[in-house]
Amino acid sequence: MPTNKLSLNIFLSCLEAKGFQVKFYYDRVKLYVSSGNKTINLDKICVNKDQQIIIPRALLHYDDIGQMIDVHQPRSAYFGRLKNALTHEYVINYVEFAMDILGSQNQVAKLSELLIERIVFERRSRNRFYYNQHENTHYFGQRFKHSDILVLYSDRESKVASGRQCVHIEMRLYGSKILKKFDIYAIQDLIDFSHDKIWNKYLDLRDVNYTKLGGLVTEEKATLTDSSYRRHGQSYFDNFVGSQHLLMEDPNFVKAFPPIINRRMFESRLDNALQ
Repeated sequence: MPTNKLSLNIFLSCLEAKGFQVKFYYDRVKLYVSSGNKTINLDKICVNKDQQIIIPRALLHYDDIGQMIDVHQPRSAYFGRLKNALTHEYVINYVEFAMDILGSQNQVAKLSELLIERIVFERRSRNRFYYNQHENTHYFGQRFKHSDILVLYSDRESKVASGRQCVHIEMRLYGSKILKKFDIYAIQDLIDFSHDKIWNKYLDLRDVNYTKLGGLVTEEKATLTDSSYRRHGQSYFDNFVGSQHLLMEDPNFVKAFPPIINRRMFESRLDNALQ
């Protein structure tokens, strides 16, 4: 993963200049709580009963843990009531950090295409660039294998802005170990959390150097012109959903995908996408 990449502030500024609105929230949170916390008290903290599910569930290495709270789109007020209701041990074990980029249907479709093409999620592991698509949802990580998974879709309305179309980008963090790396230990940490910590780390946009890619994929021994290499690179890239999909097939081509690092680069790609 490049250390020099586009900051969230520049990303947001460029989007807002084009008329997009961006909302950050938790799409889902799971906490494992001690059996000493009475279910009857926990039931009272959620106004919408369908938003919260409480089920019997043990957690490895925690003898006293006997319940799991699974809550969708929790707000600060909910967390405040939950914090007051919990009188015994609990562990925050799963969080979905969401970013909804709101715009017109046409804007959302074009932005979604750009982001699917340009987002890359690189890991220091054997499976360096994991990618999978299920229906219209794109997964940059594998459940039960990766503790951090980026998810993107744009075919549903926003869950926090009723009736608005959006590009939904989500970081799913599994396990208390990775959450503690972001200083999330307790419910108050979720209330106080700044979402830019997540996106400055995980939002990685890459450019495509079609000329370099063409040189890497061309089998001819003879030297070709840059324009010929560029055509070869563009043609090869068009066989894939986006950069991540291509790099999963051959990680050695990563040298043809330099990071988008500044406003000028992102504005140019955004302008072309929205035409």
